[in-house]
Amino acid sequence: MNKNNPIGSANIPSNGIKSDRDLMHAVHMKSSRPTGITGRLAENITKNWLIGLRETNPGILDMFHERDQLPYREMLPWLGEFAGKYITGAYHIYRLTLNPALYDYIISFIEELMECQAEDGYLGVFSRECRLTGSFSQKPYEVEGTWDAWNHYHILYGLLLWYGETKDARYLACAEKTAGLFLEKFYCPASGRKSLLELQSAETNLSPIHVFALLYRLTGKQCYLDFALEIEKDLADKRAGNYIHCALNGIEYYQCPKPRWESLHIILGLAELYRAAGHTSRKEPSDVISDTSLRSLFDAQPGKSACMGQNPPAPAACDTQDQLPGAYYLQTAEQIYRSIRKTDVHNTGAFSTDEQAIGTPFKNGNIETCCVIAYNALAVELFKLTGAVDILDFLELAHYNACMGAWSPTGRWSTYHTPMVGERHANFHDISFQSRAGSPELNCCSVNAPRAVGMLSEWAVTRTETALCINAYEDGEFVTEENVRIRISGGYPAKDTVEIAVENYIGDLALRIPGWSVHTSLAAENIWGRSTPQAAVFSQDTRAVQETAPLSPDPPPAAGSYCRLHCKGSILIRLQLDFTTRYLEGKEAYEGYVSIYRGPILFGTDISLAGGHDLTKLPVLSRKELKNAPSLSEQNEGRIRIPLSCGITLGDFYHLGQSGCRYTTWLQAE
Repeated sequence: MNKNNPIGSANIPSNGIKSDRDLMHAVHMKSSRPTGITGRLAENITKNWLIGLRETNPGILDMFHERDQLPYREMLPWLGEFAGKYITGAYHIYRLTLNPALYDYIISFIEELMECQAEDGYLGVFSRECRLTGSFSQKPYEVEGTWDAWNHYHILYGLLLWYGETKDARYLACAEKTAGLFLEKFYCPASGRKSLLELQSAETNLSPIHVFALLYRLTGKQCYLDFALEIEKDLADKRAGNYIHCALNGIEYYQCPKPRWESLHIILGLAELYRAAGHTSRKEPSDVISDTSLRSLFDAQPGKSACMGQNPPAPAACDTQDQLPGAYYLQTAEQIYRSIRKTDVHNTGAFSTDEQAIGTPFKNGNIETCCVIAYNALAVELFKLTGAVDILDFLELAHYNACMGAWSPTGRWSTYHTPMVGERHANFHDISFQSRAGSPELNCCSVNAPRAVGMLSEWAVTRTETALCINAYEDGEFVTEENVRIRISGGYPAKDTVEIAVENYIGDLALRIPGWSVHTSLAAENIWGRSTPQAAVFSQDTRAVQETAPLSPDPPPAAGSYCRLHCKGSILIRLQLDFTTRYLEGKEAYEGYVSIYRGPILFGTDISLAGGHDLTKLPVLSRKELKNAPSLSEQNEGRIRIPLSCGITLGDFYHLGQSGCRYTTWLQAE
């Protein structure tokens, strides 16, 4: 990409070569102006965190420059990951905003990062004697389990994302040079077939399985696939997680040997190996669709509107996949995703309690931002591979609550732990032990948190072989790389009515109907011979009859499905979603309490909204009143409020406790 014309690449970088195994493909934009609440946060993250980080926290790269200089820096096992997580998060925010200043800044950062690569390909932070040995620089003869392979994984993954964006061959060459060092050091007869397991910390240091599978898809070089398959063999070792065996035997993820969040990056590698297994065995989309609703998306006749049936709550791998190469990779990844969603996703949409799966979402413990991001990344990949619509319900819940809730609306700081009940603390306070001279604000979560918000760009608009799918409904104006214009307005998620204008597109549109929207109405008009107006307004009289063609889905849109329409050039759509108040009944520590939702938003209250009540002794709320109480939204701030007669005001989770006051998302209601 020319930095003066940052219009993006045709496919997401992780799909630098289009995979035959993906049923959904992210649609990237050449023009993107997200004007809703996510867009405002993304711009604040850009200007208040991402741009200028090299200067405010110079240690992020100086730890590479000075790795062989005495006295050595005092390191933690994972500090070398910071640069890789930083460029990965910046990539996703860039894809959401297409901010040219961010593009220029990150390109400059990557240039300096690549200058830190040693002659043998090493791109880590430990001294020459300790390169990929598991040893700290101060103790080169003791293997203490540094996460050196994990650190390289994050750097290589970020480089490959930006390679896909820029098509700068130097980025790929840099990644391949580092990969070459791995090929020389591990699983190689000349080096005694040393395993990555010898570095210890198996759930982190086996993560390169993901990036080597990606390199295989990008380059077609067999050596990369062979390396990934060697790591796969190690997964069954008693020092590793035995993920495949556990998943295929129906063992819940929290019961497997390594249920920490870092293991999910290994599972991302298995999902990528499923793509690799189909690299030379092409299957048409209809051959691998297991869900009847998605099959309808491919098979429905053009020109007719159709609403496709709801996805099963937990679809298993389809029968035909038993005959497909590598089907067990997808089965493993999907079983782990479904297991976690069943047992370990909190009311905020966040995964993890004390940094791992424990088998219940109703226990208090640290809910780490990095855990949320790893699980969401797995969900995104499974959505692309399976097209399962219910995954989008999860991603939307997590986005508006767990992901955005991990950020100050200023974009200046993010959290390590975002509790269901408690206070929000900046991560550089909660995990200050990771702070170092020259990098006072850097830790595993602060560098990673932008990715949580930016991943919306991977699923907001997608495409199948035959349809353009609109999955997210926040306000904005977008132009795809095929010059399709999409304009969305209405104030979602604060308001329940969404208006969508699509121009310069002939073909099938598929609109996501959330699983929580039980009663949905949809009206659409094809506009012939003219463009849609700046403010999409539906016809109110008969003078436009010859220009417009009303469409009304029959049957009505079903919750948890795609509703399909045919666009003949330009179309106006009005979608009325069901914002009926919903409840999640608490269990265990929260027995007798409920969480309250409208649309994708989790509501709670904090000291500033509690009307003088003691937050630990709040009155019981009336479900009858909640059913009819209006939501009030502040467009500038994006706050959503539900005032109640008892004096308590409910507020959206993203804004709860942002002043530092205590909040709760578990309330009593009857």
